[in-house]
Amino acid sequence: MKRRHGHTPKYSLEQIQEFAAAGGTRVKFTRSALEGARILYLNAADIVACVCGLTEHDYEQTLESTRFPGTFQDVYKPRYQGFEIYLKVRLIEDRKTLVISFKKNTSP
Repeated sequence: MKRRHGHTPKYSLEQIQEFAAAGGTRVKFTRSALEGARILYLNAADIVACVCGLTEHDYEQTLESTRFPGTFQDVYKPRYQGFEIYLKVRLIEDRKTLVISFKKNTSP
């Protein structure tokens, strides 16, 4: 997956991965992300493994949240367990990783 020209993630991928790997209170998942994983027969540990395996080449774009205007989400499109994944993630107060969306990527 090619990075869109001129676009860079809003959040540090290194920090996102560090907090996800730490687990516990350092990583949070929305219900939607957990449900998306469940549909693919995956779980929270798989989401963490996928996040920890992200590379800069998986980055797609940064979007403003429609639910919480003024906050942003980095979109990644990696491959995990044979699936093309659509993953939205952000940092909360530079102390936690929030996985907003984790589902099968259906875009062309």
